[in-house]
Amino acid sequence: QYFWNHPTKGRIRVHCGGTRDTAYKDGIRIQGTHQDISGINRELTQVNERNQTILNAIPVGVAVIRYDPDGHTEPEFISEGFASLIGMSRQEAWKLYGTDAMFGVHPDDKEKLQRKLNDFFGGTEETISLVYRLSYGNDGYITVKNNFTLMQSEDGVKRGYAVYQDMTQELKERERLRQQYQE
Repeated sequence: QYFWNHPTKGRIRVHCGGTRDTAYKDGIRIQGTHQDISGINRELTQVNERNQTILNAIPVGVAVIRYDPDGHTEPEFISEGFASLIGMSRQEAWKLYGTDAMFGVHPDDKEKLQRKLNDFFGGTEETISLVYRLSYGNDGYITVKNNFTLMQSEDGVKRGYAVYQDMTQELKERERLRQQYQE
């Protein structure tokens, strides 16, 4: 997709698509189309704004994470619920996580989590559930459960739709019950 200055419409967004003509043997020939998608993008922007409003209203943490082939993960959306879950404002969360979704992961959990994400994004599974520690404001870490769903867009970019839950209290309760049972 690219922008183009149309002689009568002005600046428009164009989608270029095509396939290789395998019958052509004297080199490479591409057969393709160019389509004005400016109106479609405006509609999608409005849908995305409505979706973001809905996602921000959900009390659990929600994020959309883009996965690059080199393993880098970068958020495209962080909900108010996610920011609240980690003890920050949405602006603070964007400041810290805006270019690296792994920023707040506990150092002892990072390598294992990155390996699992690489396997997930490179594999065939559509969902995965991950439990790891994530920084909580300036007060240490909380344990989160991240239910991750994979979506691949038409442009080939892989995105994970993440729903975060704070597992800290549940894990403490499990440990208390385990200790009580042992006693």
